[in-house]
Amino acid sequence: MFSVREFRPADAAAVWRVHERAFRASRLPFEDDPELDRDLGAPTTHYVDGDGTLLVGVVETERGGPDEGADEERLVALGASEPVDETTVEFRRLRVDPDHRRRGYASRLLDELRARAVAGGFETVVLETDERLQAARALYESRGYEQTGDGCGERCGVTYRLRLPGDG
Repeated sequence: MFSVREFRPADAAAVWRVHERAFRASRLPFEDDPELDRDLGAPTTHYVDGDGTLLVGVVETERGGPDEGADEERLVALGASEPVDETTVEFRRLRVDPDHRRRGYASRLLDELRARAVAGGFETVVLETDERLQAARALYESRGYEQTGDGCGERCGVTYRLRLPGDG
């Protein structure tokens, strides 16, 4: 069974593993660059002690028999958000381990990030993805995100925006 929860410091190594495996399985080159990935290199400092949120998706794995203790969980997905300003939040780092794709896990994480943004009073979500990641782009567009830019500079980023429901 898949569930979403907040990142815990003990998850740090698994977060990096999912990030790296997801990148290596994509069409994008993986760059082991501590500066580029400083948030995932130190997620406790960046997200737990900072202003952002890092959610993880876990699947339960059985340990064998009923006498062997509780089920264990395996971290297979992640997604983060960070405030841009008082009304805008950026979603980032949506990753799913390649062995666990096509099961709706990215959708579940995206929905949970959105629900938290609404509860936090944000009005707008922004995000960026690489133009070559067609599955990610299709997911965002299917959820109502509107493409707002496609600057193909250094990273070939495609930007999206979603207006969140307000109290008005």
